[in-house]
Amino acid sequence: MGGPDNSKGNVFTNCVQDQRAIDYEEAVVNTAVSGPDFNYLNHVELSHNSFYCNNNPAYTIQTVLEKKPISVSVDQLSATNVNGITKPNARVELFYTDKECDQCQPKTYVATTYADAAGKWTYNGSLLPGYGVMAGATLNNISSEFTDTRILFSNTVVITHQECDMGGSIKNALVVTNAKKLEWLNENGDVVGTKIDLENVPAGKYRLRAEQFGCVKYSPYFLVEDHTPKFFDFEKKVIQPSCGNGGAITNLYTSFADKTEWFNGKNEVISNQQDLYNLAEGSYTLRITGPRGCVKTYGPVVLKNTTGPTIDQLHPNKQSTSCGQSTGSIKNIIVTGTGNIKYSWLNSQHQEVATTNDLTGQPAGMYTLKVTDDSQCGPVYSSEIEIPEINVITLDENNVTKGQATCNQNNGFIKGITAPGATHYQWVNLADNSTAGSTINLPSAAAGSYRLTVSNDFGCSKISGIYTIDATPPTVYPNYNANIINSCAGQNNGTITIITDNPVKTMRWVDANDQPVGTDANPHGLKPGTYKVYFTDANGCETLYPHDFTVNEIAPLQIVPNSESQTNDQCGLNTASIKNIQITGGTQPYTYLWLNEAGDHIKTSQDLSGIGAGAYTLQVQDASGCGVMASRIYTVLNENSSIDAPIIAPLQLCAPGEALLSVSSPSAGNTYRLYDSQTSTQYQDEQTNGIFKIKANPNSTYYISKVSGQCESERTQAQITISLSAIDIPNAFTPNGDGKNDYWKINNAQNYPQAIVQIFTRYGQKVFESKGYSVPFDGTYNGTKLPSGVYYYILNLGKSCNLLSGSLSIIR
Repeated sequence: MGGPDNSKGNVFTNCVQDQRAIDYEEAVVNTAVSGPDFNYLNHVELSHNSFYCNNNPAYTIQTVLEKKPISVSVDQLSATNVNGITKPNARVELFYTDKECDQCQPKTYVATTYADAAGKWTYNGSLLPGYGVMAGATLNNISSEFTDTRILFSNTVVITHQECDMGGSIKNALVVTNAKKLEWLNENGDVVGTKIDLENVPAGKYRLRAEQFGCVKYSPYFLVEDHTPKFFDFEKKVIQPSCGNGGAITNLYTSFADKTEWFNGKNEVISNQQDLYNLAEGSYTLRITGPRGCVKTYGPVVLKNTTGPTIDQLHPNKQSTSCGQSTGSIKNIIVTGTGNIKYSWLNSQHQEVATTNDLTGQPAGMYTLKVTDDSQCGPVYSSEIEIPEINVITLDENNVTKGQATCNQNNGFIKGITAPGATHYQWVNLADNSTAGSTINLPSAAAGSYRLTVSNDFGCSKISGIYTIDATPPTVYPNYNANIINSCAGQNNGTITIITDNPVKTMRWVDANDQPVGTDANPHGLKPGTYKVYFTDANGCETLYPHDFTVNEIAPLQIVPNSESQTNDQCGLNTASIKNIQITGGTQPYTYLWLNEAGDHIKTSQDLSGIGAGAYTLQVQDASGCGVMASRIYTVLNENSSIDAPIIAPLQLCAPGEALLSVSSPSAGNTYRLYDSQTSTQYQDEQTNGIFKIKANPNSTYYISKVSGQCESERTQAQITISLSAIDIPNAFTPNGDGKNDYWKINNAQNYPQAIVQIFTRYGQKVFESKGYSVPFDGTYNGTKLPSGVYYYILNLGKSCNLLSGSLSIIR
């Protein structure tokens, strides 16, 4: 960075840096180095550059190691010579420091010199007066930091504050480089220390001044505080011991005290707490000790025993007062005490009516004098002293009795008060200040608070205390479970059953017209309608239960005519049904019973199915218990329908004899009958699969009909042909699994159930044999496919028929 002469150098001035760079004293130019041999150094070489008026140092090598790859020092400076130490053979550039700013940075290049083999360097030549000289060294393209004075902050600063006559100190606060002179200055600029640590100074602010050859640096100020222990007694409170109660010293505050000790008059430690309580008469001294051993004392505080006030009321002078006036007085009460004596006269309501020794201008009544003084004995009281009343009314409330108001009625009372001398009485309801009564007793009163005023014609009156007539709260009944049985039609036999608990003592039921219908938990014989019940509790209070009960009339049970869906039987097969019958009225669930014409029970469901022709009776009952049954008869008819005649497969035989005669595609669920003529009334055989075993000859004739239940179709004549040409034998087939011609099918072979079929290879090996031909040949032998080729068959139909033989080709 820079070059071999000034023309190549850079100028760094007034460089603006962010706050972080300023706080951490990062330089204008920074580089970093790591590794034990500086092999991870960001190489920076500086030459002929100019730095001035920058807030931070010109150049810094940041390293985690204590040593740096190269450094340089200026040891001596004169008008004609400057010298110092660096690495051997290093290039050393000299600069005048800037005078415009106070940063002491290398501004103006002076000269270049080189260190010898011992690392010593020197420059001889005239140097300008009034300027500082700064050096920077370079070796192997790595430049050192300049020799500017630097003050760096330590993380282990220790400040010890002043305590009493022990001065404070500032240690391990700073690290200083390139400084020949150190001075600690106070706020007035006075030098108070010349070492890196400052010791034994009074409280104040201090900063370090570091200087080298005209370059000066200052640290920020450090604060040494005065931690001398102190007392603060502006809120101190002293209570003298009196009347058996101990004294106290509280609210005496301290600061910078590591140790607190209270001493009595015998110099014994009695407490380490700041406040003292329950103290006897004597002197007490507080001693506090600071963190560094400085001791301060406060006191002594002297406590003396005192006595409380006394009241002499043996000879009071009492002045009576007329009724209703305030002219009475109490005088000649003798009081003694300590210090300032305070008086408080209290009336019978404990209200303060005077604060003097004599009580004057008061109405008749009972009064008590309360006296306090400066002792801690607390107040003393006189006994009650009466100011008599002329024309007096005596109100006696010792025998008062009260009765509660019950059932929300005005039946409470207050009685037992006596008032000799009174002729007029007024009871007042305090809720609205209305008059509730005018006799000495208060009868027939509602719940509330009342007060009695009695008076006479002399203007005297007395007011009683407040008396409260409580109300017995009405019983709140919970929701009770109830079961309602509705009334049968026209019978008025409804029932309500309610389950109550202990609060209900009696009950009373009424109908919608408030007519009584019952007095227990199970009123019965009820007609349809709405009912209410009143409960009476243990206090005899009757309350309307807030829930109504409704008894409905059960509608007559009825089978709705023509609501059913009915189908008749077909051919006597029991396929008839009666379904979807609608039932109205009664109380569900319904029960059902079906009966046939013989009265047999045949079903208990609503729908009836799987029945034949006949009359069926449905009986329906409900769950109401009314004993009513609905009944209805349904008639089911039988309907015979025509049935299609069967189709018979033609039968071809090569000779007379036994054969199978079959119906084509027989229907499941039907049967088939074999006749020997069209008009025979008796069939020869009946089969469900439509296959009949017959004896065929040229003159035989057979007919077959289809039967479903009671219905029978017309008869179909069987076509029977006796001729050798009836057998149709193919000479080839293709068993390749494509679903076409995969089997060797012999047409009409089924007509010869005793026929024997054999197949041979060309070498005479038998590969297939079957009696009858219900399972045709598929071209395999023992589960293995036979190869394509020519094979030979022999077909023995029996029945005197000649053997049939020929060739058969398997084509794959």
